[in-house]
Amino acid sequence: MPEMNKGQFSHWAIENVRSFMPEAYRKAEIDLYPVAKNGIVYTAMTVRLKDQTTVPAINLDEMFAAYESGVPLAAIGARMAEISMMESPAYDTSIFDNYESIKKNLFIRVCGVEGNREMLEQIPHKNVENLAITFHIMVNVGEEGMSSAAVTNNIMDSFGLTSEQLYEDALKNAPDLLPARVDTMMNVMSGLMDIDMDAMGMQDNPAMVVVTNSVGINGASALFYPGVMDKVGEKLHGSYYVLPSSIHEVIAVPVTHGSNYRDLERMVHEINIMTVAPEDRLSDSVYRYDTKTKVFELASAQAERERAAKRRSRDMER
Repeated sequence: MPEMNKGQFSHWAIENVRSFMPEAYRKAEIDLYPVAKNGIVYTAMTVRLKDQTTVPAINLDEMFAAYESGVPLAAIGARMAEISMMESPAYDTSIFDNYESIKKNLFIRVCGVEGNREMLEQIPHKNVENLAITFHIMVNVGEEGMSSAAVTNNIMDSFGLTSEQLYEDALKNAPDLLPARVDTMMNVMSGLMDIDMDAMGMQDNPAMVVVTNSVGINGASALFYPGVMDKVGEKLHGSYYVLPSSIHEVIAVPVTHGSNYRDLERMVHEINIMTVAPEDRLSDSVYRYDTKTKVFELASAQAERERAAKRRSRDMER
């Protein structure tokens, strides 16, 4: 058959995936929908039997890439069928029955606004500079990891909620559900490498502080828990810059005399390109927390205010 474009391939998948599956799937419901994960948007397809509440999603973009690379359609169809029939982890759907159940399982994540605008249009969120705090429902935690569901606009509207209410409730609940971990880089590294710092004569100099959550997944959001920014300031003995290492953690370094946030931004940008997977990138920006004014903002905003103040001072001297 002639080579297909992406749209034609998606149509082929919808029309043919059932033929690779047992008879019971002949009347299965097929859905296509966009999925946005930290700036990466792809088309997902699900094949759902009438009595199924959760089903695996097929990444059609990956399947189309396989087709373009020469993988036979028969092999692609078989793989799609295999994914569709995988057993999804069971969870208690009663969590979604009322808001009191949802509220007990609410937590937050943070992502960059840029690259996630399409996703953010569909979910309630709170913008903090060029970052967005989103709200999620813990569905299941087990040996195989954590399952969660994003609070969508539909969920919010169905319970008569507002973004402000979700933000308030999620911030109350998240620290208990996924406690913050705030530690010096030295302690973090010694734990990873099983090093006894005292035995090696090394001192834990709090020049860099790492912030994440208790599971180390989507832990950058822990910075926004109540009191965490001030706790970091206590460890660093003053105001500090926040470097967005990834969506999983952030690194804080003290603001020192003569320090230049632009050098830090260049470093963050280079690290993002070289070592951080696109779906895990948080931002290329550097942020600043002032422990006296309790203000978290882009480092560039604070630097611009200082430049403006100097210009005003020079104008007055003239």
